[in-house]
Amino acid sequence: MADRRNATMRDMGVAVAVLVVALLLVVGAMGGWSFQPGGPAEGETLTADVTDGFSRAGATLEFATVVPKGLPSNWIGNSFSINNPATGAQGAPLARGGWVLPDGRFITLVESPAAGPVVVAQEIGQGLSGSGQVQASGLKWDVYPGQRTEVAWVTAVGGVTLMITGSADITAFQTLAAAVVKQ
Repeated sequence: MADRRNATMRDMGVAVAVLVVALLLVVGAMGGWSFQPGGPAEGETLTADVTDGFSRAGATLEFATVVPKGLPSNWIGNSFSINNPATGAQGAPLARGGWVLPDGRFITLVESPAAGPVVVAQEIGQGLSGSGQVQASGLKWDVYPGQRTEVAWVTAVGGVTLMITGSADITAFQTLAAAVVKQ
């Protein structure tokens, strides 16, 4: 009886091992994972139509979104999302679009009808205090520490809070500020 029990356990272990190997082969053949010890390979950046996203978000979110105008053609729009409390999302309504810059850094524009401190708390964290102000495109922008080594600029135009954040340099921040103030 003990030999039969040991054989059954051994057979079950072999069957599980065969299934695991078969599963790994199928997942590997279908490209279900990748392994690159040196980090990700350079490739195409995912793209999104950020301008169209901001154009259409206003109707969905029921506030007048600002569509950036005149951005450099080498900025690649790669993300756009909305936070819509009408569909059950938590927090203030907002539209968020991002671009990858030629140097690989990124910049994001967030727009909301909520007050600046609400947007800052929702996007980069509670309890943050501004660290000063900058002047860009004729407006004063409050400066906040962002996530990681990022920074965030926040201002209000016509009842809409605008927040620019990302790892981009100050020139890119000024370019995006000019693109949203040109309206």
